[in-house]
Amino acid sequence: MNFKLKTLVAVLALSAAAATSANAATNGSTGNSSVIFSAWDANGSYSIDLGSYLNTLVGAETAGTAATNHSYAGAVAVDGTIFDTVLTGFTLASGSWNLAAADTSQRYRMLLSGGANGITTTNNQVKNSGKAFDGYLGTGVDLTSAPTISTAADTTYAASAGWGDTMGTAGNIVGTSNALGSSSNLYVAWQNSLLSAQGGIASGFANLTAGGNNVFATTYVDALGTHFKIATVAAVAAVPEADTSGMMLAGLGLMGFIARRRNRKQA
Repeated sequence: MNFKLKTLVAVLALSAAAATSANAATNGSTGNSSVIFSAWDANGSYSIDLGSYLNTLVGAETAGTAATNHSYAGAVAVDGTIFDTVLTGFTLASGSWNLAAADTSQRYRMLLSGGANGITTTNNQVKNSGKAFDGYLGTGVDLTSAPTISTAADTTYAASAGWGDTMGTAGNIVGTSNALGSSSNLYVAWQNSLLSAQGGIASGFANLTAGGNNVFATTYVDALGTHFKIATVAAVAAVPEADTSGMMLAGLGLMGFIARRRNRKQA
């Protein structure tokens, strides 16, 4: 782990420990929301503030311009890791998870995980989902000093059993959930227009990238417990099949044999 990553992890940890429910409400109402991880099954859900903010990850929007920022702005470890933490108090053995953050200061933007079929968005969906997410944070629920566990009947929490796969109520962004243990690309969606008359047009939509590589998130389990991890997709060089390598070596050997015969004839 390099120095920059250690610094990032330390800052994230300190932010998560120091934040309060009042901060969560403020971050929602001012537009630059915290990044919230949620998981749920038929019995209830788990939600926790990861201690960072949308604008910290993808950069703030410039006033009056299209909200096209979609690149991770922080440090990335040599192995591609951006964030890796054990989920305190996590007890769900199965179910679904998602990740979300919102910026509602100008054109609405959202950072979201996507399910197996990905997500699509319109201006209205980005705006409605951003408002719903802000409203969720604005309830004053404490997602920072301790994880929040909700019941299936409690519809307050983002991605609880009451919200399900939809980022809010009907008509908002759908397709954000993933099975626990699976990975997802992260996406940035943004309004192409603030005009209500153009609310139904397609929104801006892009993969979150870092150093030219897509950024993905996943949950995994080890001896320490259930982890949530954000990392870049590492480019892995193709490994030749054994029969391909054998043919290459045989060809080189044959070429060497032919060259030796030619040298002997010329001598």
